[in-house]
Amino acid sequence: MKYWMDKLLNCGLDPETTDPFELLRYRHLVSLSLVLVFIGTAFWIRAVQWEIMSRVVVVGLVILISLVTIVALRFYRHLDFFCQIITLVIFAGCVNAVITNGGMSLFTGAWLILPPIFAQVLLGRKPARYWFLACLMVMVLLYWMEHQQGVVFENQTPLAHRKPQLLLQIVGFSYGIYLLSSTFLAQLDLAKSKILEQLEASQKEVMQRRLAEERALQASQAKSQFLANMSHELRTPLNAIIGFSKRVQSKASARLNEREKDAIGGVTRNGEHLLALINELLDLAKIESGKFELSLDWVSLTQVVSDAQTSLTAIAERESIDVVVDVPDNIKLYADPLRLKQIVINFLSNGLKYTEQGQVLIKARCIEQQVQIEVIDTGVGIAENDLSRIFDEYNHVHSTVQKQVESTGLGLPLSANLIRMHGGDVHVESELGEGSRFVILLPIEPPNKVAKPSAVED
Repeated sequence: MKYWMDKLLNCGLDPETTDPFELLRYRHLVSLSLVLVFIGTAFWIRAVQWEIMSRVVVVGLVILISLVTIVALRFYRHLDFFCQIITLVIFAGCVNAVITNGGMSLFTGAWLILPPIFAQVLLGRKPARYWFLACLMVMVLLYWMEHQQGVVFENQTPLAHRKPQLLLQIVGFSYGIYLLSSTFLAQLDLAKSKILEQLEASQKEVMQRRLAEERALQASQAKSQFLANMSHELRTPLNAIIGFSKRVQSKASARLNEREKDAIGGVTRNGEHLLALINELLDLAKIESGKFELSLDWVSLTQVVSDAQTSLTAIAERESIDVVVDVPDNIKLYADPLRLKQIVINFLSNGLKYTEQGQVLIKARCIEQQVQIEVIDTGVGIAENDLSRIFDEYNHVHSTVQKQVESTGLGLPLSANLIRMHGGDVHVESELGEGSRFVILLPIEPPNKVAKPSAVED
């Protein structure tokens, strides 16, 4: 019996594939239509016996439309349309009940509460408001007709049968309240089950992300360890090659012709370039693995910039580019001297690499508790859509440079990481053909620093 009842209420829909809220509305519509058929049949039989023709017609239409709805729902899935039709026939039946039972009173007026209740069940909150307004307007109209126009609505139900009819009215109200409460509880259960499903899915997603993060961390650590091992294995023979080539250059230069000197010089330059690449890879690997440590101390920015300028003198002269320094003598900050010099060299050498003519300017000033370092060049500039990638590893965004540039794509990303490890930040402003301006901000006194020595000037 339960199987066939479920088949009838589900209108042939598959509960496994149908949205549960939609299926609930189908079940409520069919069950309400069945109740209208059963209760309406009792009312209709009584109306025929008492010869109340308006009630015979209206209740007969309610029964007929309810039966058509039950059958039609199996073939036509116009749920909202049928819900509106059933609510409309309930409304018509309730208005007829009020008129044929003596007009507006406390008991008869209660019939007009049923349409908004069933509209709430079948259609939702917003349509239920409209049906409530419609019922309220009918109440006001009937009251006005009775008390202002003198219209008399006779109670056509025989006196002996008014109490049984009141019982049927109570049954209708009870079913409406039951259907409303069951709808609310069913929707609450469905919402709870959906929340639990979403929570379970979220937990699975969190677990998957955690596993992915752990695997990524393990891969990163393995990569860092591999780079560290390989860097050590490569640096030892490279240092030997560089040292040997320099020794040949210094000791045997008199016995070498120009072609041989150029070849030995190329070996030295390429070896130093490869060694710099390995060192940068190793530094990045240490930063990613969290094993990189800064040796902080009070340092003179003027001295750091001067040392960096000296290191790049040969490159600047070869490229015929001026390196202009505008750094006050009294700027001192708490930083890693070696890494600060590395940062300055990377930004200056970047300017020299991508400037074909003109100059590279480095200047600095104190702004509140920070040192602002600017490196400005007159080079080829950077396209606007490339600015967001300028500090990405292994990126070469200067695609318009005509001269050959030896670059690993690691200098600026490494420098940006080192700046952030100092508690600072860096950004770039550039236009194609107009040069670039890199702005570095470093704190003068980072948190948890050691005491400032008395020799440091303010």
